[in-house]
Amino acid sequence: MTSSNLMTMNALDLFLLGRKLAKLGMETLPSSTVSALPPSATAVFIDVLEVPVSSIGEIARRTELPQSQVSAAVVTLVEHCLVETVSDPNDRRRTLVRAAPGVARQIRSKVDVPIDHTIADALGNESPKELAQVLEALEFLSLRLSPRILNWTPEDIVS
Repeated sequence: MTSSNLMTMNALDLFLLGRKLAKLGMETLPSSTVSALPPSATAVFIDVLEVPVSSIGEIARRTELPQSQVSAAVVTLVEHCLVETVSDPNDRRRTLVRAAPGVARQIRSKVDVPIDHTIADALGNESPKELAQVLEALEFLSLRLSPRILNWTPEDIVS
């Protein structure tokens, strides 16, 4: 497809693309990664991975979940040894949530799954060249727009 054939993407297109990519990602992830968690706990866990140390209130604002639901999700995540909580040293009334030690290593081992087949299936009968272009575009977008969770070291998460 040449640049003259490209349509201008709008907000709805972007939203629908994001949903489709999220669904493809969930299909590709091994079932033991997040499927055992309730959706609210998954949303909170993803938020904690994106912002390694946050208060319950900050997570609630970003996820748009009620604070009580975030608190319940954090309890679930603590039980699964995925996050830990600590008192905010600057304000003891606030609870900070961060990924549990070793979570980066744990995630890395579970999600290091190639996406080539998933994307090829989603595209249908595209040529290998077109598949390579789409995979390259996804990698570019990922590098520019999302945190590189798999590049985190344990020190990044625990500090």
